[in-house]
Amino acid sequence: MSAHTPGPWQYVATEYPRGWLIEARDGTYTIAVVRDGSGSVANEANARLIAAAPELLEALILLEREMVASGNAKAADYGWKPAIEKTRAAIAKATGDAA
Repeated sequence: MSAHTPGPWQYVATEYPRGWLIEARDGTYTIAVVRDGSGSVANEANARLIAAAPELLEALILLEREMVASGNAKAADYGWKPAIEKTRAAIAKATGDAA
């Protein structure tokens, strides 16, 4: 798994230029800057999504582990198989590991 700045992260509105900083919760790291000068709703949504990334990855890893432990990861009924495949693909994309 690739190393990343540990979460939780938060997004903080900036005055100039209008946009959002994504920072480690303790304020020690700036993860990303999302802005185009307009302070648009889309940019705010992007900033919130980026800020949620550590928790989303943690949730996906837990989901995949529990699906495997319960035996549902290979179940074809109720859509479990495509759900676990998408979960694993998202984890691989986030961690840089091959799917």
